[in-house]
Amino acid sequence: MSAVDKLNMAVVYGRQPLDIQFRIVCAWEAVARAVVDREQVLGEWIRWEYDHGQPMRFWQETSVERLPESRARAELLGKLDRAGERVREAVREMRRVKLRVPEPQYSSVDMPVMYRGQDYLAKMRVDQRKLLHSLANPME
Repeated sequence: MSAVDKLNMAVVYGRQPLDIQFRIVCAWEAVARAVVDREQVLGEWIRWEYDHGQPMRFWQETSVERLPESRARAELLGKLDRAGERVREAVREMRRVKLRVPEPQYSSVDMPVMYRGQDYLAKMRVDQRKLLHSLANPME
């Protein structure tokens, strides 16, 4: 998070009564935990795909031999989907916190959740495509 974003958050949330500040901090911490958990699952899936997702396996193995791979992939993707849903739910909970001291652009906690300089909810939508693209085009 950039210094400007941190300052903006301090200005917006610092004007709120202490009970609202406490709820906001708890909500942001829940979002941060959910994001970190999802990134760990995403890292697991990426490592697994790079180890097991080799295109030449289609000519070297039968479809029956690839069933365990398919089950493992489905399990990891299910885990990733559940982690993503926890992030979305944490963001929804955070946005339910209503600010008492109105700000010109914010009536609730609707600042975007950023991760490495990009909107995390948008990142979640493209993570799987980006990985599959990088597997299919390793030289790019």
